[in-house]
Amino acid sequence: MSKYCARRGLTHVATLTPGDWVSYIECLSTDRTPISERLKPLKPSSVLQAIRITRAFLLHCVRRRWIAWDPRDVSLPESVPSLTANALRPDVPLPSSVLQVLTSAPIAADEQEARKHFAWSLAFWGALSPRELAPLRVRDLRISEVFGEGTLTCRGRPQRLLLPSNLPAIWRQYRSFREGAAEESVDSTAPLICSLRGRRPLSAWSIWALMQDEARDETGQHREPVNPRALRLAYVQRTTRDAVRSIHVVREQIGRPPQDLWAPSDGVRKRVLAALHDDVFSQLQKEA
Repeated sequence: MSKYCARRGLTHVATLTPGDWVSYIECLSTDRTPISERLKPLKPSSVLQAIRITRAFLLHCVRRRWIAWDPRDVSLPESVPSLTANALRPDVPLPSSVLQVLTSAPIAADEQEARKHFAWSLAFWGALSPRELAPLRVRDLRISEVFGEGTLTCRGRPQRLLLPSNLPAIWRQYRSFREGAAEESVDSTAPLICSLRGRRPLSAWSIWALMQDEARDETGQHREPVNPRALRLAYVQRTTRDAVRSIHVVREQIGRPPQDLWAPSDGVRKRVLAALHDDVFSQLQKEA
């Protein structure tokens, strides 16, 4: 951004206007020759990173009173990628085989399939990466005898992860295959996900590889393989959809631009605000 401003004759931050910042952002994905003749347009993800970095710098300038405008109040053109694109774009599609595992406890044909089902479930409901899954031990998973739900202790996570009731059933099926192959009970110190017919722990890469699903979709067309990152993103999208919607409705209510292409209908806006206001009213009553 400093090179872009310098070529436009802007040598002091106080002279920078919202229009200058928007023009800089627009050129990143279309024509970066105003910065350097050798530069090619950036990918959307890189443009988003540039927006985050320069916005953080401009907020610093606001706090130091070097500029008299707030970048959070600036409406970016529709051609500019949204800062919240991942949260507001259509949900990551999940194949029927994965959806069946996440919503029930299908019968696996063998240990390999049972292990994949278990890994899918942990990666989605726990939003766990292969690096987090690899060091887990059997003792880290606890199942409630009363409610049937499971909890998982994961290093690096401040709280135990709460897992739905179908996941313990998937674990029992996977454990049964492991015990049948080894002809002995699974020890509490054994890896939660391990090599087939053995006790060896798997590397993060091996866990990533076993979770791939190269099957074709319902129409017979080849689809992209399922991977841990897609499962985590699918979980985030489906658990924060209402929260994201509420945040953007509130931003409009206080006169702040939504900063993305999502626009709620009048009916949605009214329902969200009514529910939020009822909740706030109840909180205020308790504080009074």
